[in-house]
Amino acid sequence: MLPAESACPCQSGLEFSACCAPFESVPSLSGDAPLPKARASLRHQILSLARAASDFTELWFACLDEFSDPEREALDRETTLKQAFLEHFLWDWFRKYSEARPIARIARAFEATDLRLASRLEAWGLDPWEPWEVLEARGDRWTLRRMGSQDERTIHRAFPHHVARKGDGILCRILPHLGHEFAGLSVIRFPGRRGAHRLERAWLELCERHGVGIATKLRPDIHNESWHPLHLGLLRLHPALDGLQVAAPPVRSADLDQELSKVLDELGHQSPRQAVLHEMGRHRLSRWLDRRAQAGEDVAPLRQALGLA
Repeated sequence: MLPAESACPCQSGLEFSACCAPFESVPSLSGDAPLPKARASLRHQILSLARAASDFTELWFACLDEFSDPEREALDRETTLKQAFLEHFLWDWFRKYSEARPIARIARAFEATDLRLASRLEAWGLDPWEPWEVLEARGDRWTLRRMGSQDERTIHRAFPHHVARKGDGILCRILPHLGHEFAGLSVIRFPGRRGAHRLERAWLELCERHGVGIATKLRPDIHNESWHPLHLGLLRLHPALDGLQVAAPPVRSADLDQELSKVLDELGHQSPRQAVLHEMGRHRLSRWLDRRAQAGEDVAPLRQALGLA
């Protein structure tokens, strides 16, 4: 049991006692359930997921490698961004990298105690972030229209700190649970008609960039190549990241052989020769080389030597 005054692991920004503590001992349910019990069960299971994920610190920092220094600084400051990042880590990160499958590993850990929770975690991992216009928001009940389609849904919010108003644009996942549908762990709000227009315009641009139809229902088994970068693009629409300027790294010059052998913090304390041998390392290498190229350095010899050209 967490101390009552500690921060809630669901990343709401509230103290544990004021957020998920009442839901920690809610029993697992199956089938349809009354709405209050379904919401309590959902929050209980998200709490369990968030607490289990706290053990994956190495993967968490590997996921942070996707972000620039200003973005990571914003992550330290902004609670709602932390919550969205946690959801990105759990639902999207493992979709791209076979070495980083936290939700699958957590599901396996739960199999011995709660097979239904393990199944739900896998099912929730198929639900994408989607952009919605809020047609109506009455308390915990929201009516939404998916941008780019005529798909309308009536859902329930899972957490009281989630906010939506009629006319807003929001980014959220819709999680089915015990006969009801709930907004997922994070709700990214774009207030008013102007905010909704900005979200719809950004969604159009992202779909065009990644070759996805605006009304397409994303599925990771079909849209594997576009799932991760598109969701990363959606996360970067978060208002806390709006207008951040990414500083260019300093230009380095060194002998090629030394570069290939030197152990680097940026590559998870590996040398480029070591990092290129596995998928996560190749991802870090690609980011490392891209940053150097953006700073004006010719990295073609390094790419060629590493077989990444």
